[in-house]
Amino acid sequence: MVSRDTVIGKERWYKIINFKPPDVDDYDWYTNRSDGIWVLRKVIRINPPIDTAFEYVTFKYPTMGGEFWGSPLIDSTRAISTNEIIDTPLGIDTCIHYEDHFEFSDLGGFHYYFAPNKGCVMLDLYSQTNSGRLYVACRHVLVKLVLK
Repeated sequence: MVSRDTVIGKERWYKIINFKPPDVDDYDWYTNRSDGIWVLRKVIRINPPIDTAFEYVTFKYPTMGGEFWGSPLIDSTRAISTNEIIDTPLGIDTCIHYEDHFEFSDLGGFHYYFAPNKGCVMLDLYSQTNSGRLYVACRHVLVKLVLK
């Protein structure tokens, strides 16, 4: 859900609640460009002191299965496939399946499914059992699309 928007430079950026993990969600703004969805991330640290912002592509398109981009120290993304069939209350879509990866983190895996002209239609958060088995711990599904 888009909670608010702002103009930075000449671009409109959007604050999207629960789009990325909670530790970065408060500092991120998103915009859609011709080569994908970009994030503007504010970084504030006390030791060593850092107060800066930078932007990078987080969901690239067009893309192909197996393509990887980003930085393991920030977050990196991999396109798992470009033809995942996802069924939601709004219908059946052929989606790009992305996996977010956070190095040095115990957050688990985030899997995003993007459909053309709709955006993110499903988000799965994976966790691990003590034995290492992966399971879907949380799933968000698009149930309503409001375009203005």
